[in-house]
Amino acid sequence: MNEQSIKKLRRKFIFIALVSISVAMFFVAVLVNITDIFQNDIQMVSLIDLIIENGGTLDRTDDAKLPDAEDPSAKSAGRNANAKNEETTVDSGGRLAGFSPEFRYSTRYFTVIFDKNGDVKQVYDDHISAVNREQIINIASSAVKNSLPYGHINGSYFYKYADYEDGKIVVLVDDYQNMNSRARLIALTILILTIGIFLSLVLLMIFSRKLIRPEIDNVNRQKQFITNASHELKTPLAVISANTEVIEAIDGESEWTDAIKRQVERMNALIKNLVSIAKNDEKDSGKIEMTDLSKLTEESAEPFIPLIEGKKLKFEKDIKPDVNIKTDGSKIRQLVGILLDNAAKYCDDGGTVAMKLEKESSKSAKLIVSNSYAKGKDTDTTKFFDRFYREDSSHNQTGGFGIGLSIAQSICENTGGSIKTEYKDGVISFVCVIKQR
Repeated sequence: MNEQSIKKLRRKFIFIALVSISVAMFFVAVLVNITDIFQNDIQMVSLIDLIIENGGTLDRTDDAKLPDAEDPSAKSAGRNANAKNEETTVDSGGRLAGFSPEFRYSTRYFTVIFDKNGDVKQVYDDHISAVNREQIINIASSAVKNSLPYGHINGSYFYKYADYEDGKIVVLVDDYQNMNSRARLIALTILILTIGIFLSLVLLMIFSRKLIRPEIDNVNRQKQFITNASHELKTPLAVISANTEVIEAIDGESEWTDAIKRQVERMNALIKNLVSIAKNDEKDSGKIEMTDLSKLTEESAEPFIPLIEGKKLKFEKDIKPDVNIKTDGSKIRQLVGILLDNAAKYCDDGGTVAMKLEKESSKSAKLIVSNSYAKGKDTDTTKFFDRFYREDSSHNQTGGFGIGLSIAQSICENTGGSIKTEYKDGVISFVCVIKQR
């Protein structure tokens, strides 16, 4: 995994973590608001049930009537009576424990009783002033027609109706304050949710950067090791090659010297590929300029045509003209070479190698190299891009090292593009998206 892959993985981690945190916070916010609405509705239903049980008003008590307000002793007795009546009312079923002791005097409500024919039988409107009697009757009539026996109506009124004597009773309570509080809670929830998501994003970016720093340092050390090791290996290989030539000059060529030269060439090719991997991991290692991909691809393919035709394979190409994007032409030339070399090596006997180039958008192009490959049906093609992966475990099938496609992947990803495999009807295709840099 190179530095660009690690950074890409970091972005995926941030995205997935942020989505997970956002979803969790959203569900908590929804749960808080639903609980608030549910509790408010339960409280309002309990209040209205008590009003219905008292015949449509909170003023009706079990005592006769309140004492004269001008008699001090009567006032005291009246207060005691009120307290007793209030205690009896509030404790009825234990449903109003959350209300203020002054709820009987602060609750704004009105009641309409209908007879069995639907005509208005009685109206209690002493505890409401925002609407007149005609409006009260209209609102109550609308409420009693609803399929739900309780809920909100006409903006800020909470209603409930029930069977009462030979008709129906409808009680509506002004729920404006609760609805206002609910709106403030929703706004506060949204604000907290937004701040929470933003803070989560900042923290994820900070900690994920610290988290991947050791991995990036490790990748850089690996690249430095490859570069240093490559330079160190070149010297002994050059000595071996020179000594072999001296031996051949003295004693002539033999199967032993030929074997030495083949292995030296093989090691030199491996060192070259390792250095290429290290360089391709550096995103800005090449010269970026406007490049005619049509011409470059055509020229890059020419050296491989004799190789392909020499293996009795058919070669097809479809290169669209005027495909121009800003990129590193040397890397694209290397990409074409890798893909065509790979196609020639693994193409079925008598099969076809095909290459296609087309413009995908104003700032990207698509290169497709395909070849006949009957075994692809039962092969996990995603492993082809793993470094040193070889389908033949003996590593003797084609003489390669299994790192060419890994280099191709690095080239595509460093342009901001991608490479993938597609398999259909016995043909495997490597689809490369090259983006402008």
